[in-house]
Amino acid sequence: MTHPRPSLRRAARPPAFLALLAALLLAVQAGPAAAVDEGYRLGPQDRLRIKIVEWRPGAGQAVEWEALSDFYSVNASGRLSMPMLGEFVAGGKTTATLADAIGAEMQKRVGMPTRPEVSVEIDTYRPFYILGSVTKPGDYAFRPGITPLQAVGIAGGFYRPTDAGLLRIERDRITAQGLIEQNKLELLRGRVREARLQGETANRVEVKLPPDLGGRDLGSLVADEEAIARSRIDAFNAQMRSSESLKALLDEQIKTLDAKIASQAKQVDISRRELQSYSALTSQGLAITSRQFSLERTVAEAEGRKIDYEMAALTARQDRRKAEQAQMTIQGERQTKLAAELSDTRAGIELARAKVAAQEGLVREATVTAPALVLARDQASEKRKPIFVLTRRDPATETASTTVVTEATTLEPGDVLRVEVPLPQAGEMEERTVRASDRRSSAE
Repeated sequence: MTHPRPSLRRAARPPAFLALLAALLLAVQAGPAAAVDEGYRLGPQDRLRIKIVEWRPGAGQAVEWEALSDFYSVNASGRLSMPMLGEFVAGGKTTATLADAIGAEMQKRVGMPTRPEVSVEIDTYRPFYILGSVTKPGDYAFRPGITPLQAVGIAGGFYRPTDAGLLRIERDRITAQGLIEQNKLELLRGRVREARLQGETANRVEVKLPPDLGGRDLGSLVADEEAIARSRIDAFNAQMRSSESLKALLDEQIKTLDAKIASQAKQVDISRRELQSYSALTSQGLAITSRQFSLERTVAEAEGRKIDYEMAALTARQDRRKAEQAQMTIQGERQTKLAAELSDTRAGIELARAKVAAQEGLVREATVTAPALVLARDQASEKRKPIFVLTRRDPATETASTTVVTEATTLEPGDVLRVEVPLPQAGEMEERTVRASDRRSSAE
């Protein structure tokens, strides 16, 4: 294996000093983000920057594995996939724990005498969501240390109900309803595609839908996916048949050449015995020398043909091994491609589900909150203290908890924050309505 060019070299320094320097370089490159991420639990949609540095004491140099040092994303199932090293469970782990797991697997796979230095830092956090009485509800990029009050500022501040605002809420509700249908269709397509990929992995054309989709009219979607599966499976099977045909042809060629080699070996043996007998007669003066030369030439020609047959058989065997390797490569690439497509499809399904849930939340807010905002659009609502309801999902246990938090609570990526501004009591609303009516009458 060709190792990458060393990114750090200090041959004149002691090995212990250079090993420490390699670890310090990784710590400096991680910067403040590593300190922020120390207790953070990873989850889907987190984007990580991973760097791997190996210390080679014999050469006195620190080498960065550039082929593996890259940006990686945690998929919907909470896993992270790296070339050569395979998949790692990232959901619910800290960056330090994941770095230890990657270093240990790297040492085992590559056969390193010591564990390499691995730096894992978060490049992009998964978003947080804010709903309720804010101007622009939705999902926003997470910022370390953000609080509910800061999140409200990012979402445009507390919602101020106006006639124009109420019209915007209705418009947003209609838009959100349309997006719900669109995302539900995308979710449905994703689940049918997932079923097709699972069948294709087993070399099966038929799409077997999960039980909860059995009663739906999905004929056209299933037919399209089965057509894709049939085309791809047929292409794969054609490649396999072609490879098998080539191996069978080479086997027959090898068998024929082996037979020729055996026959030629007998011919060489016969020619040698004849030459030995004639040489004895020639030495006694009973035969002519020219005939001996002719026999020697015959033996040489027979041995040459035998060698040609042996070389042809060796070439045929090498070609057969190449055909077997090509067949294994085709199978491996197909499985890798199917696994990647299945992972991407499942991530798309989870994303579509999250979008549907978020849009349904917006529709509920617009449907329930808008009429009440008409009664609370005076300054009294501004004096009322908002309530922050936080829903947080634990990546390790896949369970969610909902609690009321303060405006200074620190949020985490993936949190769903609902902002509620208490409406005036019924008696207070009636009193304000009467006062507003009296003011209108006096003005008239």
